[in-house]
Amino acid sequence: VAERLAARAAEIEELRATLESARQQNKHLASDLSAVNTERETLAEQQKQDQGVLEQDRQQLSAQNAALKTDADVLQSEVRKLRAQCEQLGAEKRVDSAAAMQLVTVQDEYTALQRRHGHIAGELEQRQLELEQHRQQLADSHQSEKEAKTYAEQASSNYRSLQQG
Repeated sequence: VAERLAARAAEIEELRATLESARQQNKHLASDLSAVNTERETLAEQQKQDQGVLEQDRQQLSAQNAALKTDADVLQSEVRKLRAQCEQLGAEKRVDSAAAMQLVTVQDEYTALQRRHGHIAGELEQRQLELEQHRQQLADSHQSEKEAKTYAEQASSNYRSLQQG
């Protein structure tokens, strides 16, 4: 009986050691579970924030897409206008050929007018030089008159001085 009790006591001691080991493992697992739960909550919060950012980005992209579609519509309208203008320019080009011929004639007339203008400008410059010379002569003549008048007044004054003296 004692052997059985001793075996039983050894078995109980072994079970206690196993139970204590299980408790320690349970504590570690509970700590790990708590860390996992905390991480999961952090990730859930981060996911909510990311969802908010993604929703803002989606709204911005949606607005940008709408703006791009509007721009594309405007550009298509401009392309249609430009095509119509190109067709019109093709018709105008044929008219421009006739106008180019007229332009050559006008340019020839303009060249002739420029030559005539150069000739007239030369004559005008010559006459201005002559006019300036005539003005200078008049100014010189006027100066000579002044000097003569001053000389005459001085002589008259000297003559009166002599008579009185």
